[in-house]
Amino acid sequence: MDLLTGIVASIVAAIIVGTCVWAWRRFRKKVGRKGSPVIASPDTSPPVSMVPQDAPPVPAEAVPAEPTGQPVHGHPRDLLKSYPELQEKWVGRERELGELSQTWQAGSVRVFAVVGFGGEGKTALARRFVETARRQGDGVRHPVTVWWSFYFNRAADEFFTETLKHLGVPLKEDGQPLSTEQRATKLVDVLRTGVDGRPLLLILDGLEAMQDTTPGREGWLTDPGLQQLVRGMFHDVRPDTPGSGTILITTREALRSLKRESDPRFAEIALEELSVDDGVSLLTRQYGLEINREDAGAFIREVSGHALALTLTATLLKEAGATGVTLNELREFIAGEEARVTDPDITTRGKPGKRPHRLPGYILRHCGHGLSPQERQFMRLLSCCVRPATRRDIEEVFLQPIEVPEGQRSVNDSLAAHEYGQVRNTIIRHLRQLRLIGGNEDSGFDAHPLIRRHFYEEETGPQALTDDQRKVIHSRFYDILVDRAEKHHPDTLEEMRPLIDAVLHGCRAARADSAFIDLLYPRIHRMDDRSRTMSYLAANLGATETALELTRTFFPGGEFTGDPTVSDERRKAWLVGTAALMLLATGRPSVAVTLFARGLAMRRAQSDWANASMNCQNLCESYVRLGHLHEAARAAADALDYVGRLPKDHHCKRGYTQFSHGYTGTIAALRGDDTAAMKHLSAALEAAQCDWLASIDGGWHCTWLAQRGEFDRARSAAERNVTWCGRHGGLHSQTFALRTQGLVERLAWRANDPNRRSLDEMYSHAVNAVEVGRRSGHHPYLTYALLGAGRCAVTRAKYEPDRREEFVAEADRYLAEAEDRAQYAEYRLIQADTHVARAELAKLTGDEQKMREHCEQAIAICDDPACGYAWAKQDAEALLSESRQ
Repeated sequence: MDLLTGIVASIVAAIIVGTCVWAWRRFRKKVGRKGSPVIASPDTSPPVSMVPQDAPPVPAEAVPAEPTGQPVHGHPRDLLKSYPELQEKWVGRERELGELSQTWQAGSVRVFAVVGFGGEGKTALARRFVETARRQGDGVRHPVTVWWSFYFNRAADEFFTETLKHLGVPLKEDGQPLSTEQRATKLVDVLRTGVDGRPLLLILDGLEAMQDTTPGREGWLTDPGLQQLVRGMFHDVRPDTPGSGTILITTREALRSLKRESDPRFAEIALEELSVDDGVSLLTRQYGLEINREDAGAFIREVSGHALALTLTATLLKEAGATGVTLNELREFIAGEEARVTDPDITTRGKPGKRPHRLPGYILRHCGHGLSPQERQFMRLLSCCVRPATRRDIEEVFLQPIEVPEGQRSVNDSLAAHEYGQVRNTIIRHLRQLRLIGGNEDSGFDAHPLIRRHFYEEETGPQALTDDQRKVIHSRFYDILVDRAEKHHPDTLEEMRPLIDAVLHGCRAARADSAFIDLLYPRIHRMDDRSRTMSYLAANLGATETALELTRTFFPGGEFTGDPTVSDERRKAWLVGTAALMLLATGRPSVAVTLFARGLAMRRAQSDWANASMNCQNLCESYVRLGHLHEAARAAADALDYVGRLPKDHHCKRGYTQFSHGYTGTIAALRGDDTAAMKHLSAALEAAQCDWLASIDGGWHCTWLAQRGEFDRARSAAERNVTWCGRHGGLHSQTFALRTQGLVERLAWRANDPNRRSLDEMYSHAVNAVEVGRRSGHHPYLTYALLGAGRCAVTRAKYEPDRREEFVAEADRYLAEAEDRAQYAEYRLIQADTHVARAELAKLTGDEQKMREHCEQAIAICDDPACGYAWAKQDAEALLSESRQ
């Protein structure tokens, strides 16, 4: 009996030990040697890749994507926002991948752009390259990777905020938020120095959302922060010096401002369509389709090798049992009229003589034939999201009954009865297998922009969304997001996100009045606080571009050509004026001009003469920057007219009188009319009740005095203006005041004024102006400051021959940035002055030919009848005269 008991006990013990070992091994398998536990659920979807981010697919042999914030090899974390998932196999693009990898290892390229049509595989290529770089050993440029997608945001504020925070860079200095310029400069510094000894690889995916589409200006980056980020990669670094970090950009439009064919620090790949061989491999090897190679080649030629079209075709054919469609039948559809709809984003800038890609819509329509009613409703609801749809979005919107107007078809009756787990295991799983969606519960589920647009507005047939149905869906999102905001007045951009998204949905739901009255004005901008003079977004969070994009939302189609969709006329005028001011501050005066003119018409119709006068002053300033001095003079005269209509006791009367005379006098001075300048600047001084003018008017007044040779008076006024701006003005006015101090001393050195200050003091003022300008983030006045610093550096190079090489390099650096900014913003006066400064620099270095070319370019700008700028023309003619002597 004891023997039997012992045997039984031994068997039981063995079973227990075996079970424990099995459980431990299973746990170790889930946990991994270095990671956190992986929760394996029976209803977890397989890792099917996300079509959105352009096909062809990423290979299976690449290591799995790590969640955002997961440490890599125990080193600083990667930040992977909207990081596309792995695909099973990789076909094609070997040459492009090799070029990217080789360039990265060399470390000499600062900015690399992958350019191609929508759906050509740009993101998939970038994803494949990133995995290759991240798999390298620590000694082979193993990077800290930041991946960011711009598909859902036309402002870069959130990108800079999250990236700098992730890298441990403070978002404030001296208690003030970093400006757009400062944030970009801080990130450039990290790119140059690396992160804990590792290079930073920064991927900006879908950058076309941040590029200008205006005819003649295609490709320019519209966000000043991104402009400064990519521009900064070419400053202070010699072209032949290996760098620590690289920016990889994917975009549909070549970056016009980075077309530097002769600069080895910039490289670009033009991504072409897949070849027939690669396309056949994608259909057969990637997806395992058994199809005739000749038929496959003919089909690939029909779709011009468009990667997304081929990817969707492959998944569609794998579902042939459900859809009943064959490859040859698809070819017949392509040849029919139904398929002759093309994607304007793909075709409008196609190469001459090249057949445009056809929109994958015809394939998507056939995909739709195989979708269940629940899956079609899911795709339509997803297409209405302004961001990827999280689990919370799906549970609170997709799966809850959405009321529609009487007589309208329901938008989610097939979905509303489902539980989330059931939707995830069936609907989401199948849509991922079809490659229609990708993503996960944490980052959200999403689809390629072309797929989203198809289900939002291009799907045909009785089941397609109507305008009323779209509004109902957006309205539901609006209500949910308003309730989701935890604070009435959120303090950070992250906390403010539900309100920002609610505004986007509210405007699309035809609830613009509510979005303005309840959210934008009181809770986001916080303008219901009478003590505020600037938006909380811009002043406290440094998110000027986000504020601009929110304002844009109230204009039909996001275009400033129409009237805002709010009903109250004064609110319309406020939105128009706010948009114009933001455009002016961020370097887009040509667009601001039209808005200021419309705002002026609105204020005149409302007999609001104070705001009408202010609109004219802003219009005047815009025209000055554009070099349209004739139009600027007319706007200044109108400003005087409107201020004259104000009652004598109006609180704006004296100030606006001073500003209007100041603008009128400044324009006269710029055009060389000293008599008119004297008259109006004297009137401005009388209105100011002192012998000098403050703020921006004061800067121009001091400059005019110095141009006339009244250096002592100019110097005294400039010093008082700097003090006043430091106490009462904004950072932009402080920038201009400091720039003016440096300018006065530069002109004093040129005129050999006996009371001139030292070159060190002159240069100190100019450099301080640039530093304060970066803090202000005000595009035009920072550009003025950069020009001023460049010209002061030229003066130092001239009068300090022992340090000539040093200051020639400094001058070139400042003037290069001023040129870039002025070219994009069309600051014609600054362009003329920059040409003069370049001419002075060329003369100093002995390049007479270049000196004459720059002088002639400056004179050509000034001689434009709309311009008539006297100062730059006089300087250029004086240089040419000296050269002839």
